[in-house]
Amino acid sequence: MTEFNLRLKASVDASKFRYGYPWIYSNEIISDRRTKSLMPGSFCKLVDYNKNPICLVTVNPKSKIFARVMDYNLETTVDAYWLKDKISKYKNCEYFNIGDVGLGKTFNFALSKIKTPYVLLT
Repeated sequence: MTEFNLRLKASVDASKFRYGYPWIYSNEIISDRRTKSLMPGSFCKLVDYNKNPICLVTVNPKSKIFARVMDYNLETTVDAYWLKDKISKYKNCEYFNIGDVGLGKTFNFALSKIKTPYVLLT
């Protein structure tokens, strides 16, 4: 399933991804024609410059955020159970759309209304 390794450039500090940074930008990876031809939504293993595995990511070659961290367990099977487990962690999540109102005002409003440990702001 995760046959392709997405490799970071030598100048990129891989520790930020090991400690939870969620996004890999297109200027942080070694990019070639195979990398650019990946299907959006494909899963890959993110590896550092020395080819040490870091995490499982999903890619979008057409975005500046080239990849997003999905799981730190490289042996995981991405299936319906995996997705259900990920979603169930946020079942009590409050949802606020801050798109048109203004970030500061809406964010303060959202913080005043939170009744759960998670909040999703979009």
